[in-house]
Amino acid sequence: MMSFIVKDLPLSESRASRYDIAMFSSGYEERCTHAPKYFESTDISEVAVFGFTNLSNTEQRRRNDSYFREQWKRDPDLLNSNDDGIVYEYLQRLANAGAERIRVLVDYSSMSRLWYAAIINWARFVPSVESIEIDFVYSIGRYEPELIPIVIHDILPIPGCEGGSLRFSKTVAIFGLGFYGAMADCVMEHLEPDTVYAFLASPGASEQYLSVVKKSNEFLLSRADSVLEVPLTSVEMTVRYLTELVIPELPHSEVVLVPMGPKPHGLACILVSMQFGDVSCLRVSAKRERTEQVPATGELLATRVLIQR
Repeated sequence: MMSFIVKDLPLSESRASRYDIAMFSSGYEERCTHAPKYFESTDISEVAVFGFTNLSNTEQRRRNDSYFREQWKRDPDLLNSNDDGIVYEYLQRLANAGAERIRVLVDYSSMSRLWYAAIINWARFVPSVESIEIDFVYSIGRYEPELIPIVIHDILPIPGCEGGSLRFSKTVAIFGLGFYGAMADCVMEHLEPDTVYAFLASPGASEQYLSVVKKSNEFLLSRADSVLEVPLTSVEMTVRYLTELVIPELPHSEVVLVPMGPKPHGLACILVSMQFGDVSCLRVSAKRERTEQVPATGELLATRVLIQR
């Protein structure tokens, strides 16, 4: 029987650990290198760097690629944000080496959700490894005060988070809210849920965060049957609160998680969906008119996910 444990982790404990592999990403955000710099002295056997195939010629992207090339001696493996194949390849090579225990460090600050969801999904199903410990680290970013225009591209389940095969007459949607309230409204209209729950980060990345999110999501919040405020800094607490929402609904409802807020809340949704196979988790992908730099605030979060057989 598989056990699935999620806990917040002191950052110092993570840096003092030993890892079989560290997985980083190189994109257009300034914060891409913040967590990797923190872990430069950590005992890491292998490093993988994933780079987005698009936006590879921006000045910030070239600086990020140069950092990984010089400091970690790795050129990014280029892949589309919808392609997780190479993620599985790295992990499966570790499993094929015959280890009974594997420890993975993942900086998901600028990763595609499909990439870090693939890491958890692999850990659930790889038969040959008894214990897999994944430390997820996240660099909190500072976002621009003016929101960039954004258009929904598609709404699809995250692989491994498709939910159960049974379809009930009642649908419960649980929205993790962020800055783009109009997008959340569109998804709610698309799903036509019978019950709506919402959760948002409080405290968030800044003092103004909560008021901006509430203003942006006024319509959805007015429709919500219940609204939770959970700290950005605790994935463990977010998983616990979401679990308390999900369990009473499962016997008679189709439950859909829709994370549209900060990545730690997205990670929590993926973890809940993968623990409860009947709960689906959607990925709402969008196109922006331009990129955001997103510098790091300097604060890092760490979450440990332990999967044992």
